[in-house]
Amino acid sequence: MRLLKNERKAFFQAFLILFLICFQSKPAMGQGKTLITTGVGVPEFLNVGLMHQFKQIQLGLTLGTLPGARREYYLSISGDIYWHFAGKAKFTKLKPWYGKFGLNWLGWEDEIEKGRDLYLNTRVGRDFNLSENFGIKFDLGAIYALEKVRIVKKPSSSYNFFQSDVWPSLGLGLFYRL
Repeated sequence: MRLLKNERKAFFQAFLILFLICFQSKPAMGQGKTLITTGVGVPEFLNVGLMHQFKQIQLGLTLGTLPGARREYYLSISGDIYWHFAGKAKFTKLKPWYGKFGLNWLGWEDEIEKGRDLYLNTRVGRDFNLSENFGIKFDLGAIYALEKVRIVKKPSSSYNFFQSDVWPSLGLGLFYRL
């Protein structure tokens, strides 16, 4: 994976800040406010992340990749805000229905081009709590391109798949409350 030095530095600084925020607050009523997540989605790909809860709001940061892709690297970094607004859950006071708003940065490079995209991600989803600590989440929505940067290394007429600025967005994941 060849990331630019500034991109690596920015990601690790953001991840460190979120990590420190997550472990500063104390859990309420036996419920951990920090969650470890993993999942699959568009545009997050296969991802792992951290979330932190403040009442009915959660902040999350994920790092994703696409293993087996025919590219030198494929990386997704996502920062999201979840607003839990409806329903009642069996194992937690956190409402299960949520709106998710965030930014997704995608970077890749292969023999044809190098690309960097920034998307606004909007979704509606639901948590399914299986116990006090473990659950599944599913969300659905759309992403909107805010910025697209392409550096063509080798011209190709068949390489224009991602030309649209709006795409469907969905995610399926697992979470564990610490």
